[in-house]
Amino acid sequence: MRRREDQEKKLTRSSTDRYVAGVFGGFAQYFGLKANVLRVLFIVLMIITGIVPCTILYFMCALVMPPDANDTSITGVLANLLGVGQNNRNNGNPSQRKELHDVEEHDINKGQRR
Repeated sequence: MRRREDQEKKLTRSSTDRYVAGVFGGFAQYFGLKANVLRVLFIVLMIITGIVPCTILYFMCALVMPPDANDTSITGVLANLLGVGQNNRNNGNPSQRKELHDVEEHDINKGQRR
């Protein structure tokens, strides 16, 4: 039986199927499509709407989408340093996260005796 984490698909930038930042490779892996088809559709959309909006959209996706686990490119390193695109910054490492349970609040009055 597979664990729940293994069954969940995550949208990440691809570290293997990439030309610039791996955005279309990530979308292709997530949706089960061919990355080159997405690239051609993006170029057609870029010609129809203008270069600037699509370029801004692409680089926003490159910054917001978390990198692949083995992404050592400059965009992956910068995203990790800036913490961009990470929902959980400690990446599931329980030693870096502290939680409080069953906390009670009491007033402490200094200088007053009971």
